[in-house]
Amino acid sequence: MIYNTRIAPSPSGNLHIGTARTAYLNFLAARTSGGKFYLRIDDTDVSRSNDIYTKNIIDSLAWLNIDYDDIFHQSQRTDLYKQKADDLLKSDKAIIIDGALCLNVDKTIDSWDDSVNGIIKINDDDFKLIKNLVLIKSNGQPTYHFASVVDDIDKNINFIIRGTDHISNTAKHVYLYDVLNSPLPKFAHIGLIHDKSGKKISKRDGADSVLSWKTQGYSPDAVL
Repeated sequence: MIYNTRIAPSPSGNLHIGTARTAYLNFLAARTSGGKFYLRIDDTDVSRSNDIYTKNIIDSLAWLNIDYDDIFHQSQRTDLYKQKADDLLKSDKAIIIDGALCLNVDKTIDSWDDSVNGIIKINDDDFKLIKNLVLIKSNGQPTYHFASVVDDIDKNINFIIRGTDHISNTAKHVYLYDVLNSPLPKFAHIGLIHDKSGKKISKRDGADSVLSWKTQGYSPDAVL
């Protein structure tokens, strides 16, 4: 099967080894199957996004020789998100709550299948976070969940490889695929990289930039 994949970092910090590893796995799945690999810059959160970090992401992938077929920025696709949101509103699959556009669904999906972790149940507590999930904020900006699924459908992404910290998000996304009348992609949620204390590495906690490995004299092949 041909797999179209993507990596979707937010430009709120430097690319660290955990995201680079996920990028590499997506890159390999696409390249070995004859599919497309995309770099999506998740910059809808304007307050946290910075062009300096976008450059770091691009430069880091270039140093690792992880090439992509196309790059696009979510901040430049707001018209697409608005169109899809309007369609859901017209079909009563979305409603306005306190100025925000929110999902409007009943519980019809109880589980989804992960290629690594098996069947993942969607319980009633999970669904409480899904039923009226915010799609477009009151300020007109799309949420991560909505923009991500709309983009994946638009780019025909059929294999999503990402960390286990996204498992709770996928329950929400399963419902978004359903209301957008799109088949589910294949999902694979992989284990995370942790520091010596056992805590997952994170740019919020100052994880080293991939390019710091370059500065220390490592070769990209060694890092990969």
